[in-house]
Amino acid sequence: STPNIIPTANSSSYSEDNIIFNDIHSTLSSDNSSHSKSPYAPTYSTISIPIKETSTNNNNGNHQRSLLRNFSPTYSTISIPIKQSADAGRHTTYIYNSDSNLYGTSSSGDSTSVSVSEPPESDIQKALRTVNSYIPVSLSQVNLNFLRGSKNGNDRKETARPKWMDQKRDVISKASIDSRTRHLLRGVACDSEATSLRRLADLCQHLTSFPHTKGAAIKCGGLGRVLRVLSHTKDQHVMEHARAALGLMGYAGPVSGRGARILTIDGGGVRGLVAVELLRQLESMTGQPVHKMFDFICGVSTGAIVAVLAGVHRLPLPECAELYMEMSERIFTQTRIRGTTGLVMNNSYYDSNTWDAILKEQMGEMPLMATVNAEDSPKICFIASSVERLATQAYLFRNYVLPYRVASHYNGTSHCPLWQAVRASAAAPGYFSEFQLGDLTLMDGGMLVNNPSAIAVHEARLLWPDEGFQTVVSLGTGRCQPIEQPSNGTAPSINWGDKLRTVINSATDTEGVHTILHDLMPGNVYFRFNPHLSEEITLDEIRPERVTRMMQDTQLYARQNTTKFEEAAASLMGEKNFYHKARDYVKKGRLLHGFDVEG
Repeated sequence: STPNIIPTANSSSYSEDNIIFNDIHSTLSSDNSSHSKSPYAPTYSTISIPIKETSTNNNNGNHQRSLLRNFSPTYSTISIPIKQSADAGRHTTYIYNSDSNLYGTSSSGDSTSVSVSEPPESDIQKALRTVNSYIPVSLSQVNLNFLRGSKNGNDRKETARPKWMDQKRDVISKASIDSRTRHLLRGVACDSEATSLRRLADLCQHLTSFPHTKGAAIKCGGLGRVLRVLSHTKDQHVMEHARAALGLMGYAGPVSGRGARILTIDGGGVRGLVAVELLRQLESMTGQPVHKMFDFICGVSTGAIVAVLAGVHRLPLPECAELYMEMSERIFTQTRIRGTTGLVMNNSYYDSNTWDAILKEQMGEMPLMATVNAEDSPKICFIASSVERLATQAYLFRNYVLPYRVASHYNGTSHCPLWQAVRASAAAPGYFSEFQLGDLTLMDGGMLVNNPSAIAVHEARLLWPDEGFQTVVSLGTGRCQPIEQPSNGTAPSINWGDKLRTVINSATDTEGVHTILHDLMPGNVYFRFNPHLSEEITLDEIRPERVTRMMQDTQLYARQNTTKFEEAAASLMGEKNFYHKARDYVKKGRLLHGFDVEG
């Protein structure tokens, strides 16, 4: 028999969220006599069916249709009250015809029924019915509502969405990138200078955007193709772009002398003027500017500033000294009240924004790799300290890309503006705030490596693995040796200030690296110049009388070590012999004829 679902009796209103049916304690039987006892003969437990929320302002007819259409089509006959009156048992029967989609009514005493055709059971419903049969009765009472939203929208808790899911990135396959690399390299050699320039510019942009495609460029003979363009063209712009493309592919080129000539400059704030004076002594003896004397220049902190002024911008050394002193006076002129406030608020005694503006103005915003476009440009390296939670490591800013399949022990980058590289290398803690480069926190390289000679030797070996070292010149920024007081036989007491000063001096020590290199390298190759100063000079010392005394001490040191300067100058001026020239010619010929291709 067809079951009847009985509504709650004599209720004045009906919940639009659920229809709740009463418990009727009788048994379902096909015997007609059992139905004569009560008009509600079939027995059912209380059933709650959620229906779609409708407006309570609808009329009765619309309300009834809403009830009908939102019932689950599990039952063929449904009894629904449509009007509450004194005769609570009065119902109206709606009969639904599945063929004509029409509703009709029929009376049946005190109650009426709605006949709804039962649709065929789908495969999904059969599967769900099978699964539900295995669910325990206790679990079947749990209402798992996955499809319907919460009644109260405020109850929903939105989960945190990672930012990378909202970032739209163009995904390009490695095969497509390598294919474009080969296509650009095949088109660099052409008759028109304008076309060659445009294609070289596209190649440089492509290599900058996708550094890992350097391997594909090497394998298809990219070095030889660009070298042929460089050797045949006379256009200055084409030459610059060709050198840039070679640099991005990791081509270092031959050294100028019999071996690599390296210059390293220590950090020291205002004492960088000492390094400028020492360079002036070497320049006067060799007759060559700094950028032609050396193949590789490495600086840390104030040494990075001197390296840019003399090696990149190629300023005369007297002008470098004037500009350096002018920059020092602009940044280190400040009241103590303002400095103390800045130290408490921003962890920097001096205004870091002013320091940024000065570096942008004097160093320039050109990319690091753009500094090798000019002829006779040395390789430049600046050292900063990468501050991490677990350890502090040296971080290198390079104007070169390491050769194919060559890796350095030190992390670094070649793709950032020149002034940012100097800013990170010269971010002395306490004096200036740390520098943020992407996710990295960078500070003064002198905290970790105040004498960059060892790192410079390491990087030069990576660039020119087949070359030896012709000259390594290490320039210090002066040192003050305190005069020891005679001991009275008792151990002196050390306060916290002396302990802190000892730790800082040991961390920024420059003579330890000098001692190691002095023992490892020949005496006619390695030269270290570090004058003795008559008094301690701080990083921010700008008083004219003390700066003048510092320069006098440096000049005195140069006169006392004239022989050593002459030996260094003679080593720097050593030219290539026939053997070195022939070897360079063979290497270049192999590249031009495509023998650099690797499988």
